[in-house]
Amino acid sequence: MIFTIALILLIGIGFFYFKKGGFKQSLPYYARQVLLTKAELNFYRQIQPILMELNLFASFKVRLWDVIDVRKGTEKSFTYQNKISSKHIDFVLIDRDTNIIGCIELDDSSHNEKDRQEADQVKNEALSAAGVPLIRVKATRTYKKEAIRQQIMNIL
Repeated sequence: MIFTIALILLIGIGFFYFKKGGFKQSLPYYARQVLLTKAELNFYRQIQPILMELNLFASFKVRLWDVIDVRKGTEKSFTYQNKISSKHIDFVLIDRDTNIIGCIELDDSSHNEKDRQEADQVKNEALSAAGVPLIRVKATRTYKKEAIRQQIMNIL
């Protein structure tokens, strides 16, 4: 009888402990294998020699909010922050001192979708308002390196 009561008590204590988060499950995160998509990696590999020649570097998948910010004193600034906080830029071109030179967006077929077009418009307008040059490149297997070099040179 005492054994049964003790067992019920232990089960009850264990149940309440579990409900309070005592037996935490492992967090639902996993490590991604790669940072860039195949298309982004292909593009990067093709522009890397151009960047090296121009003494530039590329940061990958940078939050738009890390590139631009909302001016202090802006009315309803939270609204503007929300528009940029969850978006990212494929490539941010920087110099050796990490000065931002401009951004590159690689547009694949998903950019034909309405929601992506709206997100692209937000990026276009926000970067333009902040005075940060944006180069949009249509994703393909191969790129005309001289054309890309010229686009980068135009923003230097």
